[in-house]
Amino acid sequence: MAAVRPEPRPSFIMSRIRPGIRLRLLCVICIIIVVFFFIPLFPALIITQGATMKDVGVFPLKIGEPFKLRYIHSIELTPVMEAYKIKPDFHLQLDSVEYSSFGVGLPEQITGDEKLELRDGKIIITNMNRDLPCFDQEIGQVIANHTLLIKGKAIPLAELSPPGSWVRFHARRVCLWTLIRAFFGQSSKGVM
Repeated sequence: MAAVRPEPRPSFIMSRIRPGIRLRLLCVICIIIVVFFFIPLFPALIITQGATMKDVGVFPLKIGEPFKLRYIHSIELTPVMEAYKIKPDFHLQLDSVEYSSFGVGLPEQITGDEKLELRDGKIIITNMNRDLPCFDQEIGQVIANHTLLIKGKAIPLAELSPPGSWVRFHARRVCLWTLIRAFFGQSSKGVM
């Protein structure tokens, strides 16, 4: 003889709610989830291709978390490293620059609270605190090898936009949907 199983009972809370109310409650919960999905909550570094103004890189980054731009100086042919972070007002802040010799476009004097230091044959300027709403970077075609260093990863900018083009670095809050789209639309290069 087969054993008779008792029918599963709804949870205590659900058993106290009428079926029509349950449906409304479920709809409200779904709407809250969808709205949360599309509200920009997450600070991110955005790289936008200059010609199309299309976002080609979305990198979630906490306020104050550093990222670096590394490249080879086109005239001096020596490495340059610039360190940035996102400020609470979503401007970018240039914190420091490190290079091997003075050259065109590289700082040669310090101002304000900046500190210049010579270490291991390199010139390092720290405490720069230069406020930038955004900045544009042309991607070198031959030698420069512009590379974004972020969260322990090195991402050549030429993988995000063709050499010879320019990209804009800026910051803003993005929604979860943007992060998911960037992750699946650009492989792991566009989002981390």
